[in-house]
Amino acid sequence: RWLFFVSSLIVFIYILIFYGFITEIINNDFTFISVLILIIFIGFTIRIGFQIKKVDIILSIFHNQSSSGDLEKLLVLLNGNCSNNYYAYSIYSYFTSEFDSISENDNLEMKITKHSDMVWYVVDLLIKLGLIGTVIGFIIMLSSIVTIENFDLSLMQTLLQKMSAGMMIALYTTLTGLVSSILLAFQNKILEGGIYDIYA
Repeated sequence: RWLFFVSSLIVFIYILIFYGFITEIINNDFTFISVLILIIFIGFTIRIGFQIKKVDIILSIFHNQSSSGDLEKLLVLLNGNCSNNYYAYSIYSYFTSEFDSISENDNLEMKITKHSDMVWYVVDLLIKLGLIGTVIGFIIMLSSIVTIENFDLSLMQTLLQKMSAGMMIALYTTLTGLVSSILLAFQNKILEGGIYDIYA
């Protein structure tokens, strides 16, 4: 599902680049907040892809071993993946340590949901970065009005250009922040679904 989503997203981004929309956003946002939002979005999309691959490995191990019910063989398979798979390590340590089942259950859930919890923080961060861009854009727009002393045509033309530049920053950063946070949240729900399948 994640690969299908990202493939569709890449096609959509290509269409936006082809029609010059991405270039327009980058050129009209001299605060570079939109660029920062896009970089964070791309970085965490790649990170979620790696996490989903690791979750998929664990789920395939569980599906293959669920019919046999052999815990020892399951532990051997998990141990073999511990070095490069955080989820395998967490589950392996859960099964091999002496524990109080109730508290350790909560601890396991906290461990394996750590990565998706961090993505929720980044989703919130993208929205806030978009709002910071909105505030900066409005400050730029309103600061140009303060400089008015007398009304002549050339001054009004310059004033309108500054106001439109501020408005573009405000709208583009808000749009970039909101869209990227929605797309990242959708990807994180896919990751969380896999994590809770492991936990179940």
